[in-house]
Amino acid sequence: MVTFDINTVKKKMLKSAFAIFLALICSTAQAQNILLDHPVKCASLQCFPSADKEHEYYYLPANPHVALNENGKHEFSFTRYVKSSSNSDGDGGIVEAEGGGIVHFLVDYTVSDKQMKQAVKALKEIDQDSIMRGPIIFEEGHFALVSSFAAEKDKPSELSQRVVGVGRAPLIEGLKAAVSIHLTKLGAQILWRSFQMDTPDVSLVFEMTFSGLNDPADATITADWAKLQDTADVTLGAKVSYLGIGGGFDYSNFWQKARENGAVTIDYKGDPEKLQGIIDRTYAKLHEVMFEPIRVTQPTADGDDDPLQTMLAVTNAAQSAGGSNYSAPWEVKINGGYKRRKLSQTGKYTFNFRQRSKSKLTTAMAGNIGSLFRMYGDDPTMFHTVNLSDAEFRIREVSVALDARDEKEFSKYINHVTLKIQKKHGSGAESTGEIVIKRSNFESGRPQKISYNWDKEASVEDWMMYRYKADWSFVGGANHSSGWKDYDGAAISLTPPYQYREIEFVSSPDILSEEGVRLVSVRVKHDFFGRTVTETINLIPSRDQFNAVRVFAIPPGDGSIEYTITWTLKDKRKISSGKMISDETVIFCDELPEPS
Repeated sequence: MVTFDINTVKKKMLKSAFAIFLALICSTAQAQNILLDHPVKCASLQCFPSADKEHEYYYLPANPHVALNENGKHEFSFTRYVKSSSNSDGDGGIVEAEGGGIVHFLVDYTVSDKQMKQAVKALKEIDQDSIMRGPIIFEEGHFALVSSFAAEKDKPSELSQRVVGVGRAPLIEGLKAAVSIHLTKLGAQILWRSFQMDTPDVSLVFEMTFSGLNDPADATITADWAKLQDTADVTLGAKVSYLGIGGGFDYSNFWQKARENGAVTIDYKGDPEKLQGIIDRTYAKLHEVMFEPIRVTQPTADGDDDPLQTMLAVTNAAQSAGGSNYSAPWEVKINGGYKRRKLSQTGKYTFNFRQRSKSKLTTAMAGNIGSLFRMYGDDPTMFHTVNLSDAEFRIREVSVALDARDEKEFSKYINHVTLKIQKKHGSGAESTGEIVIKRSNFESGRPQKISYNWDKEASVEDWMMYRYKADWSFVGGANHSSGWKDYDGAAISLTPPYQYREIEFVSSPDILSEEGVRLVSVRVKHDFFGRTVTETINLIPSRDQFNAVRVFAIPPGDGSIEYTITWTLKDKRKISSGKMISDETVIFCDELPEPS
């Protein structure tokens, strides 16, 4: 019989997670090397073995929920605000109030002691020498707050579902992400009605991306760029896809057509059951080259065609799979879809799978939080309605939070950000406020607040309007100011003014061997708000290093990087590509120039 101390296990995993997190902060090392082709089901958790150490495993968290504070109370608040609306036709009678809402909460997906105990026990039954090393660290994550409600009062059993808000998720178990969602009037009504139901259905749906290694295989897949372009012209046209389900265009049909017309050819020797996984990995690589992600950061106005409603398909899939499932890389995500790129590649490219290769998986997790109103419905700090037409409530609070990924991003790029607010009142007086977000108050995970009073405003609408600007100070001395912006929202989410560009540098072992290449060095250079950033990526064939992935922070706008590839040959000659400029996500490092 296997015995263990769950507290010891948890402590070891927390230490491991903390050590991993420090490693993330201090370097650009990749996530844990896990074997994606060998998942192990351990009670309610999914585990993956380590590629570096035998008998070590990492688990996927699978319990999204609103975080608890040190007293065991949920860190959640929902303020619904209304303001009286005058009847413009002068007929009197009952009129519907205008309004909206603000939801603030901290999200987490920490696995409970009970779940961990069951998972460790199940893992020991599979591998007697197993060690549960800790949670998988995600590379990217978003979540949606999804609400079910009775669409018609006389049909309480007929429910409709709607995404009422989205946010960025924490990337490691045990960390909390602070979220402030400014709801429209309809969104606030939906969520409030949901909490009032006898059996509330309010869910958090997480969509998290992680990476690992795939097994080598005797497979070669060739892509013909010209035929792929032709197939895209016929199958997809020039449309932009926000909707992968019930609208936009069908990516799966596109890849099927590409195989039928010879744009993608496959040479595979091995287990037929593993062929589809090889094909999916190829499509994922091609998809990164051909399609550019587009983002939707907040639900649109009160229409029924909100593109975020396609997220409900992911919700249902996650719930039907018992809390987690994996999606193909071209499927629509929580906060967006894809559009076609303009390709510069010509000729053909061969994907060789004879070495282990890195790839990504996306998992969806769903958890219900609907019981909060039963627990805290009478607690005004949790659920509160404010009438802005009453003078006593005319204190305007603006919640401010930094929408950085995590402490790793903060420490790598940001010194601090200063938010300034100005409000010109009807009396002629001016209210000002300033918040400085540094690493110390960013780590606390709580938004900060600025407030101002009513002072002879012409209307509630005028009172709610203010202006703000964000001044960013970056590591290395770069600075950026957003400039003054007019705004009437109750929550400001300060998104860092740069975009992440993940670029994969790939090469073919066969081509490098044929050309006698000993070393591939890629010198990357890009601008970061007036400061030049450089980095060198080395691919060493003798060490089976043919691919590398790097993430760059690029200012908004062009998004291009400058790079130079130098090939060192076995006879010590060097060949240079010269200066190249690219805005693509995959750079091919085996296209040696023709001798002059």
